[in-house]
Amino acid sequence: MKEEDKKALIKYRLQNTTEILTEAKLMLENKMLKGGCNRIYYALFNAVHGLALKDEFSCKTHSGLQTYFNKNYLKTNVISSVGDVYNKALVMRGESDYQITPDLTQNVVNELFDNALKLQEEITKILNK
Repeated sequence: MKEEDKKALIKYRLQNTTEILTEAKLMLENKMLKGGCNRIYYALFNAVHGLALKDEFSCKTHSGLQTYFNKNYLKTNVISSVGDVYNKALVMRGESDYQITPDLTQNVVNELFDNALKLQEEITKILNK
């Protein structure tokens, strides 16, 4: 992939992250916790996918992207411990999408959202270097 194409795709991923987090905020304000969890995860998925593009890493699964992120950004402390919110969001999204009665509370999902904003900020700094 050409460098200019890669930069454009990374920019798109970051814009998508912001847009999806806005959707999540609206859902949480309206007490739509399952939808909020879903949107938080997919916002972070876009941000982490931006990192993968930067590093020229390609994978076909959500768990593959998660493994890449944990190995290259969390375990190396490139991203602070708030980075674990990506792992939490993946678990919570799965629970909210597939459990009949997911164990979600407004406070827990709001905390997930707040930490997602912090992770978005850290990833954006890395991608804008």
